Amino acid sequence: MLAVDNDQDLALVRVDDAERELVPEHPVATLASSARVGEEVHVFGHTIGLWWSYSHGWVAQHRIGMSGPEDHKVNVLQVSAPVWFGNSGGGCFNTDGELLGISSFLKKAPNISFFVDTDSVKRFLNRQG
Repeated sequence: MLAVDNDQDLALVRVDDAERELVPEHPVATLASSARVGEEVHVFGHTIGLWWSYSHGWVAQHRIGMSGPEDHKVNVLQVSAPVWFGNSGGGCFNTDGELLGISSFLKKAPNISFFVDTDSVKRFLNRQG
């Protein structure tokens, strides 16, 4: 692990050559400049341990300083696409394939999931150089 931000629920990891066979090759994600309420989204992750699950939805809201994991205040996108346990760390992408957010947590209501927004991701990456 290269860096961790517990408040934002983000981590930067390196995959060693020995582990690459477990992780399929994929292109680097481009961060979207922003997300619009009502924008179509595509969510990828490993739902309950099932590799490369997909769900579809829309940005429901951009929430600033929402109470997230362990009551940390985080900036998140509320998304209507279904997300379940195992999706944490997976991406939410727009129709251009740009990353809108990283799956962080869900509330105890069906189909309400929250993604750390790209502004928070950019600040985290900038702090790492």
